[in-house]
Amino acid sequence: MKLNCFAPAIIILFGLMLSVTVFVVTRSWEWQDIEIKFERLIDNNFASLRRELDLSIEVLFGLKGLFEASNFVSRQEFKTFTMPQLANHPSIQALEWIPKVTAEQRSVYEAAARADGFSTFQFTERHQQGKMVPASARAEYFPVFYLEPYKSNKTALGFDLGSNLKRLEALTQSCDTNKMLVTSRIKLVQEPDKQFGFLIFAPIYEEKAKTCSNLKGFVLGVYRIGDILEKALNYAGISNIQANLWLYEEEQLLHFRNSGSLSDTRLKYEKHFKVVGRDWKLVAHPTTEYVAFSHILYSYAFLVIGLLFTILLAAYLRQRLSELRESREHTWTIVKTVVNGIITINQHGIIEFINPATERLFGYSMEEIIGQNVKMLMPEPYSSKHDDYLKNYLKTGKSKIIDIGREAIGRRKNGTTFPIYLAVSELRLKQKRKFIGIITDITERKKTEQILIQAKEKAEESNRLKSEFLNIISHELRTPLTVMLGNLPLLSDVSDLPEPDEIVEIVEDIEDSSKHLLTLINDLLDISKIEAGKMKLTKESFSLNALFKDMKIAALAEKKGLILELLFDQNLTITADPVRLKQILFNLLGNAIKFTDKGKISVKVTQEKGMTFFSIQDAGCGMREEDLPYIFEMFRQVDGSSKRAASGTGLGLAITKRLVEMHKGQITVTSQIGVGSTFTFSIPIEV
Repeated sequence: MKLNCFAPAIIILFGLMLSVTVFVVTRSWEWQDIEIKFERLIDNNFASLRRELDLSIEVLFGLKGLFEASNFVSRQEFKTFTMPQLANHPSIQALEWIPKVTAEQRSVYEAAARADGFSTFQFTERHQQGKMVPASARAEYFPVFYLEPYKSNKTALGFDLGSNLKRLEALTQSCDTNKMLVTSRIKLVQEPDKQFGFLIFAPIYEEKAKTCSNLKGFVLGVYRIGDILEKALNYAGISNIQANLWLYEEEQLLHFRNSGSLSDTRLKYEKHFKVVGRDWKLVAHPTTEYVAFSHILYSYAFLVIGLLFTILLAAYLRQRLSELRESREHTWTIVKTVVNGIITINQHGIIEFINPATERLFGYSMEEIIGQNVKMLMPEPYSSKHDDYLKNYLKTGKSKIIDIGREAIGRRKNGTTFPIYLAVSELRLKQKRKFIGIITDITERKKTEQILIQAKEKAEESNRLKSEFLNIISHELRTPLTVMLGNLPLLSDVSDLPEPDEIVEIVEDIEDSSKHLLTLINDLLDISKIEAGKMKLTKESFSLNALFKDMKIAALAEKKGLILELLFDQNLTITADPVRLKQILFNLLGNAIKFTDKGKISVKVTQEKGMTFFSIQDAGCGMREEDLPYIFEMFRQVDGSSKRAASGTGLGLAITKRLVEMHKGQITVTSQIGVGSTFTFSIPIEV
């Protein structure tokens, strides 16, 4: 009797300990395997990165050898040598020749460059506002004299590196040490992708002693860090690497490659190396997708099987033959009430058993499904491939899902599909092989994941728009204030007033800036009123021709050399709020004039089907089709940077759309890059 009581307990305890032990050991093995594979993957990437860096720097060694082997290298020889190298190494943004030029030689070098076809060449430097201006008088200059590729870097031609203290220090250090010098990270002005880069200087001397007094100049390479890493990944065949990569110089971030959400930070790869004497570091963490893809569920399968075996063995010892039926009934109750679907098939794919949860999931009754092929529960193309997959597994033993588990698609009786998580285990009974599938409906989980993704994207977009707007509005407010504050001191000294003509120009500049500042403030006030629902329309009938004369928009177009074409009946009278209609037209025409450099702007007004249609067509730069759905949103601009070519808060078109809608009308836009844009809006014809 005591044996009957203690034997099941001992079996359960032993089985539980063994199952947990196997689970822990297998789980540890899985993590070790993931770590080894990840380290091997990143080692491969690091080798490619090291190779790409060395090959890119070798180009500069070759260019250095060209100048050392010849007393004089012509501009054509420089181009002939560098263009093939640049074609083979797109991560090199530019290769340059920086001669050492004394003040007496300046005019000679400038004349030589102009004779080579650069008619406006001169030594330049940047003033405080960042604009290129002629270089100041100095004892020595280090100008960019040869430059390839020229087209994408032409603004740098003639720039005196000696005008920048940091660059001058780097040049001096390279000259003193007779070594190539790598700078810390720099922001590449001509780089549209906003990636960081670095410069490498290599000194070139006369044939005499290699001292700064015998310095001829420097060859310079400009490198894109992000492009170097991407080319290394492509060369290694892992451009879609599932890992987040960081490149550092000491603790300064050089480049970050985001491949997905970060997984467990215990998995980390770190490699230190030198780039021309500077300490760099590569750090990598696997993404969640990498860990999920690499994860093996042997440990969970062992745990489930071990616990199930323990329970069955204990029940067998505890119960006699007379109690076996009760044990089976008990087991069936568990299977019947579990929320997950359970399906058992034989080695031919024929369903032998399902639980009630499976009936609820797929909509079939037990009688309809028992004896049928399990592929009836799968949509195409999985249904057609299932039998071949099962035969292949039985023949080769190579599994794609057995004892692994994965997400899949199920098909209900009514033909609809839904996402499931399927875990399949193989069961062998004597000479027979069966398979048990545990099915979990993950529809709600997928919906939740999608909602979280959309919420995250919306929050990120809102944060980006807020930051972009603050950047733009600070820039827009600061610009007219800078003009006003910069001109006022010129009028404050009575004893030293400028000439009358200059005073008029100064006052006009202050007036223009004041008007621009007032426009910005009015835009902010208007959008605030509209959002608060406090803006009201005061409609009246008026002549459209008189409205355009009052706007004086033709003078603004003529000032820029544009033709304003008005196509409507001169006697046309409409009913609307004249102030707000004028604001709508001024916003649209102002944008048309702002973005059109030459040609004409047409304004066409027609009436039909109870509506008045206004069409404003320009011959400006145009917009991309993918940008059109967003231009009427608040704070949206095609170019949201503070250095964009055209000013504005991004509120003009948003206000315009709201005002048109307040008139119970609609506004649309069509545009083509390099051709122009056409804005069309309508308002009802009212008496």
